[in-house]
Amino acid sequence: MLRDVAYAALFDALARRGIDLVTSPAEYATCHHAPGSYAVLKRWMPATTWLPVSQMDDPAALDQTLAAFGAAPVVLKDWVKSQAGYWNEACFIPDASKADEARRVIRRFRELQGDSLVGGLVFKAYIPLEPVGSPAFEYRAFVVKGAAVGSWPRSREAADLGAPPSALLDEVAASVPSPFAAADFGRDADGRWWLLEVGDGQVSGLPVAEAAGAIYAALRDALTPA
Repeated sequence: MLRDVAYAALFDALARRGIDLVTSPAEYATCHHAPGSYAVLKRWMPATTWLPVSQMDDPAALDQTLAAFGAAPVVLKDWVKSQAGYWNEACFIPDASKADEARRVIRRFRELQGDSLVGGLVFKAYIPLEPVGSPAFEYRAFVVKGAAVGSWPRSREAADLGAPPSALLDEVAASVPSPFAAADFGRDADGRWWLLEVGDGQVSGLPVAEAAGAIYAALRDALTPA
């Protein structure tokens, strides 16, 4: 994953050689950074707040950011990645109103991220996704020029869940502010599907190898002059 500054440098270097990338630096940053696309996609997403790097050490700013969740649980990440592998240690905050506990998780998260921390801190309302108590059964969709190419399970177990509704995929795809993006979905215990996050399509891993054919075919068609 390139940082936004590096992507912009790549974009400009290729442009000087007559190669125009489909995704502009602004579009890359919008989908690569969690805060970038939230405004246009939030009706499908868990409630999200964030704190830029410049305010991470400001206790008042942190308290205000977490106050939006009351005593509800939240999940922590930076603008790009989480430490989900250290769930209780550096990712999950059981009660956003308990400042000491929140700061403990944040402190450990920052230690683990180190110099790779991007943008600041992002807090997302915790949604108990199926299967509750275990890693969520997620689906990843790809979007090309405002259209959903398809969605695929991110694990063998997720395939038993069934894919997100096509109407939801179409609505989200039409609103994604980039010509090439990935979108991850999960379903809660009540049967509601949630858009968990979006990412730039160029740096998003394939959920299954079979997805490559459909994705590249859609990109080819989008790039072929009429």
